[in-house]
Amino acid sequence: MTMQKLKVKNLGPIKEADVTLGDLTILVGEQASGKSLFLQVMKLLLDKTHILNTLEKYNYVVNKSPENILTLYFGEGMSGVWTDETCIANMDTEICKKSSLLEKDGMDKESLFYIPAQRILSISDGRPKNFMEFDASTPYVLRTFSETLRLFFQSGLNADGVVFPAHEEMDTSFDESIFHGGRIVADESSGQKKCGWKLME
Repeated sequence: MTMQKLKVKNLGPIKEADVTLGDLTILVGEQASGKSLFLQVMKLLLDKTHILNTLEKYNYVVNKSPENILTLYFGEGMSGVWTDETCIANMDTEICKKSSLLEKDGMDKESLFYIPAQRILSISDGRPKNFMEFDASTPYVLRTFSETLRLFFQSGLNADGVVFPAHEEMDTSFDESIFHGGRIVADESSGQKKCGWKLME
């Protein structure tokens, strides 16, 4: 499913937002103004069934109450951002009643890969953490990002142990302006695979 428009009303600090999405959309605002929250509800709207199934897969109780889902998704203490006046919608779907957060639509396919702002927490000791290693305060998007990275790290390395980029066909200007010949590689010197930065010769 593609999304061309997202409307958000009365969600935490977001009183009303109506955003038309282009090939590149940049959200600008002060800290704690709702930018990450806006992106999280975009994923929730697109991938609700996949999110519910993933939580069930890791033995979280998802059918207890909408507040339980909101806590598991946004993190502990964050369920209050969604009130009885909250509504999120795109051109095809809307979620306005909390109870609809418990309903699956049968589309168990992830449409949006979310790279969270706090992504460094997933590899704070050099290795991506398992989905269930995080405490209840951690948002779903960080847990699932770390788990995806962990699974990729286990099986997606090339012969040189390079984690990123996964292939050598990186645009030269992109490499020169951002990576300067450096690569994220698997370091096994400690007896456990961990991410490290290496300047390639």
